[in-house]
Amino acid sequence: MKRIFLQSLMPILIAGLTGLSAQGHGGDCGDGNGGHGNGHGGGHGNGGYHATVDTVTTTGTAIVISDTGRCFIHTRYFLDTDGNDTIDLALKFGPENYEPESGAVRPANGDEITVTGRVVTRRGRSKMRVWTLNDLEWVNPDSGYGMQNDGGWEDYIDSVSVTGTIIAETDSAHDRTHYFLDTDDDGSADYSLRLRYWLHTDTSAVSPESGESVSIEGWALDCEVGTDKLWVLSMEDYNPENQQLGTDDGLFALEFKLSASNYPNPFNPVTTISYTVPVEGHVNITVFDMLGNQINTLASGFHSSGIHSVTWNATDNNGKPVSTGMYFYIIQAGNTTVREKMIFLK
Repeated sequence: MKRIFLQSLMPILIAGLTGLSAQGHGGDCGDGNGGHGNGHGGGHGNGGYHATVDTVTTTGTAIVISDTGRCFIHTRYFLDTDGNDTIDLALKFGPENYEPESGAVRPANGDEITVTGRVVTRRGRSKMRVWTLNDLEWVNPDSGYGMQNDGGWEDYIDSVSVTGTIIAETDSAHDRTHYFLDTDDDGSADYSLRLRYWLHTDTSAVSPESGESVSIEGWALDCEVGTDKLWVLSMEDYNPENQQLGTDDGLFALEFKLSASNYPNPFNPVTTISYTVPVEGHVNITVFDMLGNQINTLASGFHSSGIHSVTWNATDNNGKPVSTGMYFYIIQAGNTTVREKMIFLK
């Protein structure tokens, strides 16, 4: 399934780690004495801000939740350890396409399972990176998820040229208009159009209207659920003047954003940073620690426009392993800078 994740710019300063997903359970990590009341506050110093890390073996009932609201079916796994049908522990099994050599398979909702792994608890919320499932190895504690993490997002995106009819729907509640494209004249949307990356005030581009026939070039994302998405690079033939949308030469729009993200995050031992370069030119990618010290330079040189990727193995410029913690990578392309955070956990 094709995937693309285009993110907005992040602030340079981030106060700290965000809360870990799923509700936590203080007692599962060995030093908690709180129950389920008040957000599990009794465990680990009343759900304090400092994370604790434990190696845990625990048994319970799997709770499997599938989120189908954002293009792809994202399945999340949790554990009810005390039989009260509530989430006590979030389970992390790695990329959805990862399959261990042991033959272990992800649990179904309601399965009784035993898991061993590293549990990180912060603010009373706990998540486990699973090492074994029902006595079968899931992943080696000192390794990653094998070849499943190789490659960048360029493997999951299609460049397309399509024609069709515009469908414009007004969202009165949010004072905006959503645009779609009907490519087979059946009156229904085949693509949800993403225009905000190029439609701006310093060109003659204007929004299309319902019923107009257009030719579009862009990047397409096939969704498992919902309408496929199309990030528009150029659009033409949509009015009597044949006005070109985008830049003056009809290529990349001036505000097709420099964007980036890394996966997995948190990670160990390697994470892949995928980034979109709107206009060809020199690009620098540098890793910094929380104190602003430069740790490693991952890329420095000419880049063509499009999607690229680079990996970081949690080492500095001298090849020395870094410590567990939060790091920032900064991507500079022309006058544009993107700053993102990533978390390395040993």
